[in-house]
Amino acid sequence: MKIGLDNPTKVELLEAMQEASMRLTADGCESAEAINEGSCFEWATEVISMVDCKIVARCHAGGYHCFIEYRRKFYDSETLGGIRQWQNLPYFKRCRAEDVV
Repeated sequence: MKIGLDNPTKVELLEAMQEASMRLTADGCESAEAINEGSCFEWATEVISMVDCKIVARCHAGGYHCFIEYRRKFYDSETLGGIRQWQNLPYFKRCRAEDVV
């Protein structure tokens, strides 16, 4: 895939996200959830090295989470289809559930 692809299509974005996930899985992350629990910055950095999109970081009580934004949708290693509200990423849903316990 071309590095720094400007204005990627949804397919090119998906391919970049899958490639980033495969690289981190090869480096020892067992799943998309595991990537989000400790390698989210590396995942987002890999994606933005392949396609033009924004990296976003949000802090919460337990730390932070990095993900990407493209055309007003948010993506992380567990949410390759994207969602409109970053607060609904599975990572943040887990954090909210843990805060309740």
